[in-house]
Amino acid sequence: MKIGEEISRDLDFTRPRVVVTDSMVLLENVAGIVMLSEKAITVSHGLKYVKTPQKVRRQIYTTIRGRNLVIREIYEGRLLIGGTIEKTEFLQSSDLR
Repeated sequence: MKIGEEISRDLDFTRPRVVVTDSMVLLENVAGIVMLSEKAITVSHGLKYVKTPQKVRRQIYTTIRGRNLVIREIYEGRLLIGGTIEKTEFLQSSDLR
């Protein structure tokens, strides 16, 4: 991948971005919190166009599962989650035309 392509992906504010370690998750481009508990946090990234042969709109979600999950920081579409991270799931709705 060329450096220009890599930088454009880093600066793409329409796609969900997730950085995961064993004790922290950084989620970017978050539109809202859908579900919140000590064992799971689900966020919405809003309606996004998904590249398929036909352009379709889908609701995009990310679920973080683990133990003792807490939101440590919320700031302009960015969410920092702490705790013991066990699993990250990416979900999307069916075609929304």
